[in-house]
Amino acid sequence: MIATTGAIVCFLFMLDLFPFFFKNPLSDISPAIKLIYLNQTNEFTGLFSGNNIHQKLSYAFWAMTLPAVPLGISLAFRKHTKKRQAWLFITFISIAYIFLSALMYRMIAYAMLCALIPISYGISHFYIFIKNNTGRSYYRFVRTCFILICCYAFVAPNMLFSSKDQGYLVYDKKFLSQICQYLNNDQLLKNTPKRILTSIYLGPLLLCKTHHEVIGTPSHRNTSGILDTYHFMNAKKQDDAHMIVQQRGIQVIIIGRPECGICDYFIDISNNAEESDNIFHHQLWKGNIPAWLQAYPTPKSLEGKIKVFKVKE
Repeated sequence: MIATTGAIVCFLFMLDLFPFFFKNPLSDISPAIKLIYLNQTNEFTGLFSGNNIHQKLSYAFWAMTLPAVPLGISLAFRKHTKKRQAWLFITFISIAYIFLSALMYRMIAYAMLCALIPISYGISHFYIFIKNNTGRSYYRFVRTCFILICCYAFVAPNMLFSSKDQGYLVYDKKFLSQICQYLNNDQLLKNTPKRILTSIYLGPLLLCKTHHEVIGTPSHRNTSGILDTYHFMNAKKQDDAHMIVQQRGIQVIIIGRPECGICDYFIDISNNAEESDNIFHHQLWKGNIPAWLQAYPTPKSLEGKIKVFKVKE
C-alpha cells in the first residue's frame, strides 16, 4: 500500500514538473513537419510504416536482439538461480523495445543494449564450456574461431542487408568536398556571405565548411526552414517560389539532379507523374528559368550534378 501510494505521488510530481515527459516525443512537433520530413526519415519509420525503406535492415538488427528473449527466460528459470527477478525484468524490457523498434527504428539501439546483457552472459559461459571441453592441442584454434564468430556474427547481418545508397550525392564525400571548395573559392561567392536555399541535408555542411548562410537544416526545430524549402521546391507557380525568395532574402539557389538524392524530401511524391513533373525544382532543372533568376556557371566537376542560380536584385 505504501509503495503504491509513493508511486502515485511520484507520478503526479513528475506530471506537474515535466508535463511533456509522459507524452509522445513528437507530440509538440508540427504535423506538417511529420508529413514532409520525419515520416521520410529512416529512424522515425518502422516495419508498419507506409514509407518503410529499410525493412531488411531491421531484420538484421532484430537478429541480434531476438535471441536475448529465450536466453533471458532460460537464465531466469535455471535451477538454484538467485537473480530470477532481474533476468525476468531484463527480458521484459528487451521484448518491449523489440516491439517498439517495429514501430520506430530509432528504438532498435535500446533493444540492442538490453540484449547485450543476456547475450554476453551466455557467450561467456559458452566460452568456459569450450575451454573445459577442448583438448589442449586444439584449444587455441577453437578459441580463435569462437572469438571471430562472436565478433562478426553481429556485423554480418548488417553488411548483408544494408541498403545501397550508391549515386546519392549526400553520401558522396568527394562531391561534398567539391561543393564546399566551389562555394569558398568562386569569385562571386567567396567575397561576401550569401544566403543559400538548397537541400536541408547540405545545410549543416555549408554552415560548418563555408561562410554562407542557409535556410533549411535537417532539424525538426527548424520548422520554417524545412517548410520554406519544401514549398519552394514543390511550388506549382513561379510566383509562389518568388514570394518565398523575397520573404527570406535568398540570394543563391542550388538544386541537384532529381535522381541524385540531394532533394529527396522536397520532390513531390504524388502518384500523378505529370503533376510531379511540373514542380518548380524540376522546371528549374529543365532550364525553365524565371526572369528573377539567373543561371550561374559551375565547375566541370559539378556539371550534371547541381545547378546554381543567382537571384537578381
